[in-house]
Amino acid sequence: MSFSAPTTYIPRQSPLHALDARVKLVLLLAYSISLFFLNTWAGLGLAAAALVATVALGRLPVRPLLAPLVPLYVLVAVTVVLNCLNGGGGNPGFDAQRMLAALMVGARILLLAWASLAVTYSTASNQLMEAFASFLHPLRKLGAPVDDVALTLSLALRFIPLVAQQMEAVRRAQYSRGAAFDAEALAAIKAWGGTLVPVLVGMFRRGEVLATSMEARCYGAPGPRTRLASNPFTPANALVAIAGLAGCVCACLFL
Repeated sequence: MSFSAPTTYIPRQSPLHALDARVKLVLLLAYSISLFFLNTWAGLGLAAAALVATVALGRLPVRPLLAPLVPLYVLVAVTVVLNCLNGGGGNPGFDAQRMLAALMVGARILLLAWASLAVTYSTASNQLMEAFASFLHPLRKLGAPVDDVALTLSLALRFIPLVAQQMEAVRRAQYSRGAAFDAEALAAIKAWGGTLVPVLVGMFRRGEVLATSMEARCYGAPGPRTRLASNPFTPANALVAIAGLAGCVCACLFL
């Protein structure tokens, strides 16, 4: 099996791609917090509509947003089924109220995952690192390794779609070898368990290649870090941030 790194940034000429990475990260955080404050289906529907509008604005393809999260769909589905069959007081049986609560939790998790993928697909790695470094800049006066922390955070965010895509590639390879992903529950769980080892091996290989490439580029050499181009924060970015935060606050208060 090939372990070549898949594309996690989809270049486009769109307002979403042109938006400052700092604004996208702040709005992603606000959106994530808002999802767990929305207690109505109307609120979650509004959050889903906002996500669809964002994806359309960024001209992002739908398949890369949906296909890598198949394991998450399975996990959410199993969680919903188990909650439906577990009645109140520990008594087995179908419980409609528990089903609605489980569906709402599952919807929150899926919306959060899709929003995270939309941000990573529309933001280059260097933009993410600069955004994290900008947020952590006040700690530089205290001697904190801001650049190293920013790089670690950007790599962690970047590896989220990489792990999902690696999982999908392993699943397809295992399926072609007769893995019973579509069988009954226990057999399907066993088949999914057999994908974890290749995925972990692949992630360790990626980490080793990344460490080697960073050493080859003299990362960690003494002296201040420099940037090829500056990324000023424009009034348009500020207006988008204010509007997005205001929308999240209003949704939490009234929905």
